Amino acid sequence: MASNDSMDDNFIQVNKKKNRKSFKFKKYNDYCKNNQENVINLSEKLDEKVKYLKTSNFIKEVMESFDSFKILKIDFIRCLALGSVSINCDVILYQLGLLILIKERFNIKSENISLYDPVFTELDENFLTNKLGFKIHVEDPFIKSDNGNRDENKIIEMKGIYYLPHCPINVIEEMIIKSEPKLVIGNSFIVHSEKMISRKLYFEKYPKFCQICNLVEKNLLNKEKKPKENFNTGNNKEDDRKEDDGFTVVENRKKAIKKKNRNRNKNKNKSKNENPEFNQIEEKIVLEKKINDIESEYFSDCNIIAYRKNQMNRIGGWGNSFSDFAIHEII
Repeated sequence: MASNDSMDDNFIQVNKKKNRKSFKFKKYNDYCKNNQENVINLSEKLDEKVKYLKTSNFIKEVMESFDSFKILKIDFIRCLALGSVSINCDVILYQLGLLILIKERFNIKSENISLYDPVFTELDENFLTNKLGFKIHVEDPFIKSDNGNRDENKIIEMKGIYYLPHCPINVIEEMIIKSEPKLVIGNSFIVHSEKMISRKLYFEKYPKFCQICNLVEKNLLNKEKKPKENFNTGNNKEDDRKEDDGFTVVENRKKAIKKKNRNRNKNKNKSKNENPEFNQIEEKIVLEKKINDIESEYFSDCNIIAYRKNQMNRIGGWGNSFSDFAIHEII
């Protein structure tokens, strides 16, 4: 018969034959119930994660990276695809903790923190809105009026961060078109692009996203051609170059591009009909030209700072919460 004494918040004591004791997990649904006990429990866990993040070099360097972009003021944060705080507790709470620290850094009002994820539970929404004071919006509240344009009197002067912890490409594409973000943090766009099986197919479905990725890749190649240039600050002092600042250029398609150039030189005298690889290279060149020819009303370039995956996993206790984390400045 089960005892009424509980050992801690996570386990329940159970008596078996011969007075042996064993433990079993509380029912999964107990943690997701929308009640005050679970709200307090989430709040305490979030406080622990925030305190831990504050002591990490990762957070220090993320905050310093805002200085490298000369970002002095942020008025709002729009967070998409955070995930369920109550279901995927530790990973999501670390990611929510980063949002809290950015909010504190720029002194952003809680009412100007807008989140949306279709997986939010009633407990999630209760915790995020009533406990933290944030807002839940299906549509981006910071960007457009009824006529589809920005509110000239209120929104145009506001500067915001778009935080996308687990955002799929289709949501990113829609956000780029509707919200026209200038600063995006979350998983690196380059990591997304490297997973593309067919860039042509992705270009047809997500042209704006592909254009931004193309701009990022060009900038990264230019950075690699200038190894003496400090990627984070632009400072070329010898002492600064010797320091490891915790950031690195994201690994991109450099090897593929080198291979493409070798194949092009090797096969330049061959007929296109005799060389299928030549046709593929030509197709990529045409596709890249189409990407570059896309007209954009609000961006012409994109810079990126990405945190080292191996170092982050080594020094952080947050698992894969920030495994491909990057900051994108869309210009």
